[in-house]
Amino acid sequence: MGCITTVRPLGIVETETRFSTVSQDEAALRIQKIFKGFITRKDYLPHELFPSYNDACFRVLSGLPTPRAINGNTPVYFPEKAPEVVLKRSGEKKAKERFSQMHDVRKILREQGSSHLVIPRAALCGRFLAEDRLPIDPCSFFNMATYLENLPLFDAPVREFVRLFSRVVIEDLVDSHQTHPPGKIAGVDNVVRYDNMPLFIVEEKGKKIGKVALIDLERLKKKPSPTALLMSLETLARIFPYHGNIIEEEAKKLGICVIKGNMQRASERGKKYLEMGYSAHLEWLREKEITCESAMQVFEIDEKKIKNLSTGFIRGDFLSISSAIVIQVTSIIINFIRQTLQEYHDQHRSTEFKSELELVQLRSPVIDRENLLKIVIDHLGRDQRVILRHPVLEKLALYLIEGALVELVKSEKIFMFDPTITHSTKGFFWIRY
Repeated sequence: MGCITTVRPLGIVETETRFSTVSQDEAALRIQKIFKGFITRKDYLPHELFPSYNDACFRVLSGLPTPRAINGNTPVYFPEKAPEVVLKRSGEKKAKERFSQMHDVRKILREQGSSHLVIPRAALCGRFLAEDRLPIDPCSFFNMATYLENLPLFDAPVREFVRLFSRVVIEDLVDSHQTHPPGKIAGVDNVVRYDNMPLFIVEEKGKKIGKVALIDLERLKKKPSPTALLMSLETLARIFPYHGNIIEEEAKKLGICVIKGNMQRASERGKKYLEMGYSAHLEWLREKEITCESAMQVFEIDEKKIKNLSTGFIRGDFLSISSAIVIQVTSIIINFIRQTLQEYHDQHRSTEFKSELELVQLRSPVIDRENLLKIVIDHLGRDQRVILRHPVLEKLALYLIEGALVELVKSEKIFMFDPTITHSTKGFFWIRY
């Protein structure tokens, strides 16, 4: 006996009971097909959102102003009239590739029973890939704080990462070429790409759950080699340095033998990155009694102190440079930094800072290195006591800038500064104060 439902034209639903000629096997296949289709459709953006995100794509292509993410190689837009989605302008071919990769990884996660690694629902829209707008923040400071303050909540995501990496590796989770905050840290050779894998916390059934959004799967390596797999687990230890034991434990379940020395070194780099990038800076601010109420405070320093700072850091090739020149240039450098910080604060004067996270973020600005370098070089070039020419003159200028910053750290006027300032190819550097 089979139960068949008939839909009448007026929407009245009748249930008729009669003998069915469909075999049990055929019925099972039909049910599986329907269920599979239902699961697949869950991965797509709801159809009712199409008009809003399709119009948003048209607005971007027409050159109409649309809020856009600052970082990343692919332009990412946040249309105000379609607040449920983000638009990634990948180009038609790339969009299709990304869409397919999202499907492939989602399938693996589903097979592995993973629920803490989240791939947003998506839909193709010409040259764009439209995706769910998840409750995430790509800010490095936000993600470092989220991890450090909720370590137990990320046990499950880390375990799921290990299982996922046994099947497919995501390669763009750390980057050695990023120089924006938190930037380079001495002894740490890369930064975490939180813009590709932001952490977030949700509440489900009254319980907090830690999750990781996988929002950029462009660089995938399927069926990784043993070497690639081990490197990916070391990367995982670098990103989640307080979960090294869990990574090794989960790897052992899968029959993967990690190299303990490499794992430990990766974890140490990760801990230093989190410490110098966030927690130690926050502790420094607390010791200085700099709070959200005094967030706009710029360090004070008088000319006598500048003179004291200037003595003792000229050495090597520049021993012949007079102390008078060093004092003058140091004064120029410090005043430039103070003025830049004051202008930066003026831009945020109307912002109300409510958390220590926001405080750390505010007091980790990026400074225009090229402008400062030009000012110092111009001053040295006009000084008749200096007979140096390019590129030695530029080398001296960078040396004096670095020396002044070192002394500011020693005197506890600032917490730390970008260690790549003398050799970075970028036109900026960061300080934390």
